[in-house]
Amino acid sequence: MTINYSVIIPTFNRARSLVRTLDSIVRQIAVFESGEVIVVDDGSTDDTNKVVGEFQRSNPNLKLRYVFQENGGPGKARNRGVKEAKGEIIFFTDDDCVVPEDWMERILNGYKKYPDAAGIGGWYVAPENETRFFQRTANLFNIVLRKDFMDKEFLLKDFRIPAACANVSYTKKILEEVGGFDESCDMLEDAELKYRIIHVYRKKIFVLPVFVSHYCTLTAGAYLKKLFLHGRWSNYFLRKHFAGSPPEALRIDIWRAPLRFFRLVRRFYSLGEFSTSDFIKITIFSALAVFLNAAGVFAGKFNGFIKRRNSAL
Repeated sequence: MTINYSVIIPTFNRARSLVRTLDSIVRQIAVFESGEVIVVDDGSTDDTNKVVGEFQRSNPNLKLRYVFQENGGPGKARNRGVKEAKGEIIFFTDDDCVVPEDWMERILNGYKKYPDAAGIGGWYVAPENETRFFQRTANLFNIVLRKDFMDKEFLLKDFRIPAACANVSYTKKILEEVGGFDESCDMLEDAELKYRIIHVYRKKIFVLPVFVSHYCTLTAGAYLKKLFLHGRWSNYFLRKHFAGSPPEALRIDIWRAPLRFFRLVRRFYSLGEFSTSDFIKITIFSALAVFLNAAGVFAGKFNGFIKRRNSAL
């Protein structure tokens, strides 16, 4: 069988949720017609190997490969998948996500519509039955910030979400041309890649209204830690590409946090679409997100950048 498409799923100690991801992948017609699935195990210590083996035996017609590597972080895992991939178009999703049945079909139609695209992606959202405070509020927070264009197709000019690695595809050619993901990054490696593709290599990434469900497995404490670490990795990103002098729009200094926070709250309040309960939750989350991110950047500036291996992709 000629392989035209490769779906890459990096994983680390999430054997149970990985099965849910794989179950959604096997519903993709394009995978069975001329595609493959590559699970890159980034040094898991659980029974991921056994779980993938059982899934292979239960789905003998699925071209599924399992690749193990010593723990090296999400960028290294994704690069390993790209190296192993035989497809001309590379799809990425995460081991705690569920993709819709028409995921690959709609993105492949996007390449037909935009033949000059280097990449095409969509959005990730919390599942409809999500009840946990941080996960549900973070999803509501992101949706409201971007509600004006989540239902549209557009050329991506920024390099944060959408088209994160939970829901994105690239041509293998562009991934090889730009050198793949920055393996020094344990977070924001997808944003850093998009920056190079869009602003350094001047290629096009398009966004479609295609949504992947993100079953975030983090506890509240781990989520708070993630918000802080996003700031630390933002500091690395800014140092790498802007030599410590980022454009005004990207500055996340600690003394700017109150202004950013009040701007967010004012935007949510002006929409007038929330219950009092939801507005309070969004206000709390906005404060946590803005101040923890700013604190992370601030810490990175004064303490240097401390590399941290991933415990969750």
